Amino acid sequence: MDFKKMDPIGFSKKSGNETNIVSFGERGGESAIFKKGGKGLLKSFTDKFEEALGPKAEKIIDEDVASIREERQRLREAEKQLKESERNAVQLQRTKDDLQHLRNRIEQTQARIDDLEEEQGSNLESESELQRLKQLQADLENKKKELGALQKLEKQKNREQAKVDKLRRTIASKEKERNAVEERLNSTKTLEELKEQETELIRQNEEDRAVINDENTYVF
Repeated sequence: MDFKKMDPIGFSKKSGNETNIVSFGERGGESAIFKKGGKGLLKSFTDKFEEALGPKAEKIIDEDVASIREERQRLREAEKQLKESERNAVQLQRTKDDLQHLRNRIEQTQARIDDLEEEQGSNLESESELQRLKQLQADLENKKKELGALQKLEKQKNREQAKVDKLRRTIASKEKERNAVEERLNSTKTLEELKEQETELIRQNEEDRAVINDENTYVF
């Protein structure tokens, strides 16, 4: 609300009307602001100072609801990506274990070759062990490449976790702001209007659940 673009506001100067808040015109005239009972602003007042009053609460709430829905959709997508990255984290640990196992086998095979050559010199058995060693070393190099790829995915997982956390904070903040606006707006509504609003909210929630369930149907 930009008070600089509005006429002065204050208590009425008319006799018997001193408790009412009014808008003062250029020539000292007075215009009522609130509806009877103080429940909301008069249309004549809001129309006259529409620009100064800023967007209506209903418009702000509608924009907030649309924005929150978009953020929730982004969150669902980010959570799916995070789950996939978490599965990669399991594979990463397995690859690390495989890598260590290969290193151990290489050490054992190399030790066996050294023992055979020391005892008998070069022979068929040591040649066979040497071939096995070369294969193990090739397997080791392949596992190192696999580990490198998975480690990149692990870094991506950390970024995705940060993205999920940020989206959750954003949604919580927007919902808090929307709830505050709704609370102020609801204080001016009748019981009938509140019931209408509740029915609409239930309908919207059912639509959101249907979308989520439909998306989950195709998650493998």
